[in-house]
Formats: sequence, C-alpha cells, structure tokens
Amino acid sequence: KMIARREFLNAEYPEARSLLKKIEPIRPVRDTKAAGVQVEQARINGYSVLTDKGMIEDHNVVFAEMTDTNGRKFTRMWMKLTPEGMKAIEIGSPNEFGFRKVMFESKNKDYYYTRSAFDKSNATVSDIKEHIPQSWHRVYANKDNGLEAVYFPAGQDTNFSLQGVVQVDIDGSAVKGLNKGFQFISDIGIDAEQTTKAALEELYLDQIAYIRNTNNSVQQRTWRRITQEAAGNEAQRIIDKRAFLSVDMNVKDITKLPEYKPEGTYQAFDHGRKRTYRPDLDAAEFKAFADNHYLYNNPCALSKVGDGIDDTNLLDSIKSVINGGGQICSQVDRVRRGVMLTQEVSDFGSGGANYVFTRVKSVYHSNTQAGLYWKADHIKRTDAIAYKFDEFGRVTGNNIDSKRQTTVAQYTNMASQGSDEVIFKDGLSYFEGLAKIVFPSKDGAFLAKRWLSENGYKVWTDGRSLDDVIRYIGQQ
Repeated sequence: KMIARREFLNAEYPEARSLLKKIEPIRPVRDTKAAGVQVEQARINGYSVLTDKGMIEDHNVVFAEMTDTNGRKFTRMWMKLTPEGMKAIEIGSPNEFGFRKVMFESKNKDYYYTRSAFDKSNATVSDIKEHIPQSWHRVYANKDNGLEAVYFPAGQDTNFSLQGVVQVDIDGSAVKGLNKGFQFISDIGIDAEQTTKAALEELYLDQIAYIRNTNNSVQQRTWRRITQEAAGNEAQRIIDKRAFLSVDMNVKDITKLPEYKPEGTYQAFDHGRKRTYRPDLDAAEFKAFADNHYLYNNPCALSKVGDGIDDTNLLDSIKSVINGGGQICSQVDRVRRGVMLTQEVSDFGSGGANYVFTRVKSVYHSNTQAGLYWKADHIKRTDAIAYKFDEFGRVTGNNIDSKRQTTVAQYTNMASQGSDEVIFKDGLSYFEGLAKIVFPSKDGAFLAKRWLSENGYKVWTDGRSLDDVIRYIGQQ
C-alpha cells in the first residue's frame, strides 16, 4: 500500500520526486542577539525560539525577561517536553534522578510558585506564593552559573497538565539568558539547535492528520505506518504524508493551498508562541460559518453565557489583562507568568489547565450577552479542540479521539447546544482577532473607552475605532 501511494503521487504529480531534493534538513543559524531583542520587546508575553525536532512540544521554547524583588533583571525560559522527550532525558532511579549533566534534587508533591506584579506588560516577581497540590517536581540550582530550574516529571504524583514542564530562571538580560538556556537544554540531553523547515513541516502534517483522523482508527493506523516505514528518511516521510493528505482532501497538492503554512505565525505583534492553522477547511463553507458566529468567553465566571458579568468586574478584568500582556491565559501559562489561579485545581489533572475556554455563539448572541467575542477564524488553530458538550477541558484518555468536533457543519451545530466548548492551548490575545467586548450597559462601555484612551489606546491595535470594539448590550 505504501508503494502504491508513492506510485500514485508520482503519476499524479510528476514533480513529486523532485520535491525530495527540496526537503533538506538544513539547520538555520540562530541569531541570539536578534532573538534577545524580541524577548525584551515581548515583555511577559515572551518570545518563542523554535528548537529541537521532536522532544519539545510544538518546538516552542519561550523566553521572557522579568524583574526580581531586588530590581534585577532575569530571564525565564519555559518549555514542555513531549513524552518522548521525558523518556529520553531521564536517567537513574527515582531516588537518584538526573539528566546527562544536571542532577535534580527531590522535592515534595506540592508546588508553590511566586506571583508577579505587572506594569504595562512588565513583570516583577513578589513574595506572594500560589499553591498547586499534587505537583511532584524536582529542582536544580547552580548559584555559580546563576541558574535555577524546576522540572515536572511524568507519573501519578504529578498533575497531567504540568508533566514535562521545564522552567529555568537565569540571572541577567535576555541575550545572556538565551545562551545559557540553550546550553541547559543541551546539558539535559535535548537537541538545542534551531528547528529545521523539514521538522516544522512534518509536525504540521502530523497535526493536520491528527485532526482529520479523529474517530477513524483505520486512517490513524495508516498514518502510523507511513511514519514507521520511512523511519530513517525524513524527506520521504514528508512526501508520503503530503500525498496521503492530498488524496484524503481530494486536492491535487496540499502544499498549494492558500493557508498551508508549516512555519506558522507568531501571536500579536510577532511575540509569544508560534501557531499553525488548518488549511483543509472549505473556504466558502467556513466563511459562511465565520460570518455568523463568534467564539465567546466570559472572563468573570465559568458559566456558559453572560451570567456574573457587570460593568465593574468586566472593566477590572480588561485592565488586569491588558496590563499583564493582553492575553487571557491558561492556568499553566499563569504559572509561567506568575498570575493568580482562577479555575478549579482539578483542571490540572484533566489537562484542561493547559487551555483557555470559549464557546461557539451566533452573532445574535453578541447583541444580548456581555463578554468577550473573538472572530471564528481562531477555530482553525491546530491546537484548538472543539467538543459538542462541556468536557471541562479534558484531554486525557480517549476523550479527544472520541468526542472532538472537526468539521464546519459540526462547529455550526455546536452553537445551538449551549454547553459546547472550544479550547485553545496556552491562551488568546485581546490583540489578535478580537471582534468585540460587550458591556452590560452604555455607561460601562463609556468608562472602558475612557480608560483605554487614557492609557494610550486611542484606537484598537488593528486600527479600528474604540467604538467599533467596545460595545454594549442592545447597541445598534
């Protein structure tokens, strides 16, 4: 069957064989000085430097510059290892745990992290502690090198959402932190070189297939076989995976689709993490959906509509989020930033703590319910998981395979359920595809626009007037 697929591709697309020569695992040269400037400009949102070929989740290694209680700058590096990455680096018994060149000390099962104070997206750590139970972790400190790391290994004593997380605090500014951070990655046994274009494309193809193959065990087995049969040939795997998806989507060449972008895009202002988007949804069908639906978030309560929102707490939420970088964050990203937790601690066990929650709502609802409304385009993100009913963000077990919604028709149907959910890894930015913020009253909208204007936002960051973004229930 594998040979048949290759012969089909060669017959259908004569240029396919020549593509092998174009897929070269050339290592790009990392410019740490330029990346350091991006880290400084990104403030607490951080800047992701794509690293490794499969041991780091989504290749994202995020660096952010922060300030300690004594006013000194330090750099926080954050990444999450894949199961393969965790398995690869861990050596020794549970009581003698370490990496290649780094020995971690044992710690208890409860984790305490330090909250930050924010000023225009700049973070200064405080003495206030936040507590996460059942979070077995290990600490490494090298005072001579100005470095302290925390690692959350896999196992029943560590909450699922934190398993694989590595946080490293490094004395000094961003450029110094980048160099020491990459050296640390290398020391624990992970490839610290910048990710190749070929590795990015294979991950992208895997993400698309994972979404499309939901609830299809035959397709899933075929995809695994493609990977296994060309295990030692990265270029051939990519060619085979392109071919499989092209046939599955009934298109001549998936790489020619307008939204096929394996390299991904950064978040707002080219900061934060890199995101990739599905290229496979029918353009006309999706436009009809997006023209009539938003993604809704209630920042003041966990209810499915605007319950619990008033003018005061919605404005307070907006002030807090914008001052802290402009992103609503997952619980795990709150740990990275030093933000107080707001959701149930149980979300750490279900995997939901890695995500932020939205619901699909019709355009009509934005005229009747207060809250935050994003454009529906975000649902194309490859990390977006849509459920027909409220699953509380659960991504463990077979929950994704058995319950994930993946088609435009399913997304449209979700809007009528009232208890659906669409979750996004790490966060959503106010400055990236936000359609509107709806206040309960005209007075509330007025106060929000006044505060924004007084704090430098004369127009929204995409050029729209504040009147177009800050709305109130019933406004025509």
